[in-house]
Amino acid sequence: CSEDLIIYVDALKSCLPRLPKNCLSK
Repeated sequence: CSEDLIIYVDALKSCLPRLPKNCLSK
């Protein structure tokens, strides 16, 4: 299910490119 995580991270980056790490932290 790694692909799912990649898609999720990609979406977060698009939503908050300034704080991608903060998004992942949550």
